[in-house]
Order: sequence, then structure tokens, then C-alpha cells
Amino acid sequence: MVPTVFIRIDSFPTTPNGKLDRRALPAPDLGTLSTGGRAPGTDTEKLLAGVFRDVLNLPDTTVLSVDDDFFRLGGHSLLATRVIARINADTGAGLSLRDVFDAPTIAGLGERIDRVTGDGSGVGSSVLRVGDVKRPDVVPASFGQQSLWLIDQLGGPKNQYVVPTVLHLTGDLDITALRQAVHDVVARHEALRTLLVDVDGQVTQQIIPAADAAARLRMDVEDFTDADRYTINTRADAFIRAGFDLATDIPIRAALMHTGIREWVLALAVHHHAVDEWSFPSLLG
Repeated sequence: MVPTVFIRIDSFPTTPNGKLDRRALPAPDLGTLSTGGRAPGTDTEKLLAGVFRDVLNLPDTTVLSVDDDFFRLGGHSLLATRVIARINADTGAGLSLRDVFDAPTIAGLGERIDRVTGDGSGVGSSVLRVGDVKRPDVVPASFGQQSLWLIDQLGGPKNQYVVPTVLHLTGDLDITALRQAVHDVVARHEALRTLLVDVDGQVTQQIIPAADAAARLRMDVEDFTDADRYTINTRADAFIRAGFDLATDIPIRAALMHTGIREWVLALAVHHHAVDEWSFPSLLG
């Protein structure tokens, strides 16, 4: 793979333990990569320019041309799947991932969308949406879920596939509202209340009712107001590293630690079978 942008720096920023501090690296200015061609003119082209900016995290002020290449602007295959999902949700065009690779520009994708919608508006209705599909009585696990389940059954990693989030909060915290917010997220997203269960030799997804999931996700408050930072970090680390029983535990845990006057630590642990790089910002970002 060839990097989209090269940035010269005097030295590499490091973390306290000597590793590369990726968060401290300068962010590349991808907006300067525009070809400077014709500005988006049709409704479809304007829609696509907005999708490119959103998916690539470009500033709203970034001026794109219809000849700008998605991959040249910093896109990759994972982000391309997000582009296709957005396009099909907004237009109903039914494009595939192949379309982004074959026609990676705003102009190229716009032509393909208009070919389906027929009127240049970028709006169609030919795509069957997820909510329109009748769910079968037995929902098989995805290939990724099957592999994680097999590793678990073979006695493999119990905590290496846990995606952690630790947030330091300050201020007057409404614990009841926070707990309800976490429950609302779990109720809204079925992936966060899905078990992987072996049914007659087939790994299946079993979705727990929202009320049952809320009862399992307690999020008790732990008092660490007299503890030092090492003790607090040790507790958070132990909470994150605790494994999941994929057949009985919903794939999310939450813990709230009261660490001082108007100071809190919220720890969330989610199993990888329920969240990935793409879905994480939508679920917990």
C-alpha cells in the first residue's frame, strides 16, 4: 500500500512506556488532495460529495471536485463499505463494493446511481432494506462470530477479543440518567444483547429481550474515593480483562467508579463479536 500523504516530522512522539504515540502524530490535510476540477452540480454529485466528506472525516469546508478519487483522498476498502452503505441508504441504488473500486470518483459513482434512479435526483426505491426482510426462527452466526466462538470453545483467548473504553468524567454526574442511557443503547442495538449459542451443532445468534438485557447490565457504583491511582487503574484493568461466556453473557459490561469529589471513571467492555472498527463509533463513540 502506498501512503496517501507524507509528512516530515523532527521526531516520533512516544508514550511513557516508549511506544509510538499515534494520537500525537500530526493529522494529514487530506483536503489539499482535491484535483480542483468541476464542482459537483447535480443533486447526486452533491450527495456523494457529502458522503465522501463524512466518511473520510474531511472538514465541511473541504471543496471536492467530481473527478476526486475516493482512495486518493485517503479511503480504503473498509471505508468503501461505509460509502456503499450510505449511498444505498440515501438513494436506494443498490450499488456494490465493486462499484467503488471500478468508479471511485464522484462523477463515476454519480453516473451509476443515476443509471438506476433514472432521473438524476439520486433517489430510488429499488433496494430491499434490512427491516423489510423477515427474520428466520434460527439466525446463524456470521463467519466472524463462528471463528470467535470456536476460539472460545477451544480454550483460547477469553479477554484478548474485548474492546475496552475507559472514560474519565468530572462534574455533577446523574448516575440514574447515565445508567438509563447505557440501557437505551443496548436496547436499540441488538448486537449488544446477542448471545452465541450452539443449537444442534450450529452456532446461532440468540437476541435477548431489551428488558432482560437491562436487568443483566447492572452498572453498580464502586467507591474508590480513598484509593490511589494505581488501585483505580488495577480495578479498571481487571474489569476489562474479565472474559465473557458467549452463550450466557450479553457482550457488554459497564462499571462506574467514584474516584473523588465530582470525579468518576466509566469503564465499558464489549466483546468483539458484537462490535468492530466500523460499528464502534456508532454504538459507543
